[in-house]
Amino acid sequence: MRRSVRYRLSVPIVVLWENERGIIQREQAITRDLSTEGVFVFSTLALARGTHVTLEVQLPSFGDPARGPRLVGHGQVVRVDREGENRGFAIRTDSGLSFPSANENA
Repeated sequence: MRRSVRYRLSVPIVVLWENERGIIQREQAITRDLSTEGVFVFSTLALARGTHVTLEVQLPSFGDPARGPRLVGHGQVVRVDREGENRGFAIRTDSGLSFPSANENA
């Protein structure tokens, strides 16, 4: 049984992680759904289970979608779906997604 409610929401997301050589990698994708504990990302990229990631979710606004609020968080890849139309990966966040502080927006 799930511990939190999932919300179907297709919005832009940026996933950042460090590769095996220590170089920061970046994937721009779209979410399938999100909750207070995680997010599923549509992607042809297959990150390994256990990969630690930083997330930046761009929420829509009523006027300009590119200027909506942003949620950020850290987490770990817990599932990878490599086949079918739901190809992508699930991330469990360490402590949820939150609005960045004023310092992080600068």
